[in-house]
Amino acid sequence: MVQANNLNLTEALKNLPRTIKLYNKINKLEDFICDNVISYCERCGTKIQKSDVMQVGHEGNIRLFVIKCHKCGYQQSLVLSLLDGAVAKATDVVLDVPLNQVKKYAQKGPITAKDVIKMHDILKRVKTLKDFLDSPL
Repeated sequence: MVQANNLNLTEALKNLPRTIKLYNKINKLEDFICDNVISYCERCGTKIQKSDVMQVGHEGNIRLFVIKCHKCGYQQSLVLSLLDGAVAKATDVVLDVPLNQVKKYAQKGPITAKDVIKMHDILKRVKTLKDFLDSPL
């Protein structure tokens, strides 16, 4: 993990309760992320800019962000829990899908019983991974 005069993510998350006091409802979450949680790219050490931080989903007080380094393209993901408009908790998450897929499926909403039944029917019909990948979802 590259560190350039910055806490690594684990240390930043441990120190989060102390840093939350510095921010309130008025501050943008992108500022909070860049200043306190993920300030530098883990791969190349480049300073993260606000334009690198993108909210890709939310549900209630939970926000999902993807941070994509403008220099090397390395992608990190972060979940923030909000309480009265301020950040209450931040958790890094590992997403094994590209950013465009995250955006696509984040907009589809929650999985329904109909979705589960449809997937079950597809899985009953397929014999190989190729069959699955070629099936309409």
